[in-house]
Amino acid sequence: MIDGNRAVLSGVKVMLGPLITEPGSTILNLDDAKSQHILMVASLTERTMLLRALWYQLVRQNRPNALRFMVIDPESVLPISVQNSAHLLCRPVQRCEDQTDDLLQLEIRHALQTVAREIQQRRLRSSNYPHLVVVITNITPLLKRPGLLSLLNHIIEQGREVSVHVVGGTSDITHFTLKHPLIQNNFKARLVGQMPDSATSDLACGAPDFFCEWGMGDGDITYTLTHQRFQCGIVSDGELKFLPRAIGLPSIWNMGAS
Repeated sequence: MIDGNRAVLSGVKVMLGPLITEPGSTILNLDDAKSQHILMVASLTERTMLLRALWYQLVRQNRPNALRFMVIDPESVLPISVQNSAHLLCRPVQRCEDQTDDLLQLEIRHALQTVAREIQQRRLRSSNYPHLVVVITNITPLLKRPGLLSLLNHIIEQGREVSVHVVGGTSDITHFTLKHPLIQNNFKARLVGQMPDSATSDLACGAPDFFCEWGMGDGDITYTLTHQRFQCGIVSDGELKFLPRAIGLPSIWNMGAS
């Protein structure tokens, strides 16, 4: 177990322990190919909660100089107060008022090109560089645009050896997104919110033959006065490993919520 208030001194890791209450906390090691890239499959509200929690865990549990972030957030999932808690590679991409889709896509392209240039520079230098976490709050639109998809694929392929990681989010639970080759081949760690049935839950978790022991994929986030919970799945060596649902979550969920 890792104390959430202490730094992780080897590599970049995040412990999901504060999201659960029973023994069996899982540590995601971003240096490990199995968890180098993370996909969040959930509604916008759920993704907001999960992403904020993961963001703060990464920032709290690792040395400040060990991380850089790039944020592509057209849905404004991450407020400025959250982003200011970490070092950003450049200005985040967020939709402005009255901004057209074409201008937004142009900004996203420029952001991905910035990451690609950073990767090129890293490949020419020694290994003395911080981990770069590229946060894409809605990855599905990028899969539908060949130019953006090509850039994203380049970032994943060329960034493997220079500590570049992608955290993608989606609310699209169709085969287009979840069976897309780029998603299937690279996003082995999954955080999964509420699903309508067990088959969709299995699809979202990346394990089509897995039976959800809690029945019907009911991994919902439940809002009450005392607790919140969610279903979390991690794929390792082709095997789906579930974590218990969270009960009585700590105040990390409320940090930066304003």
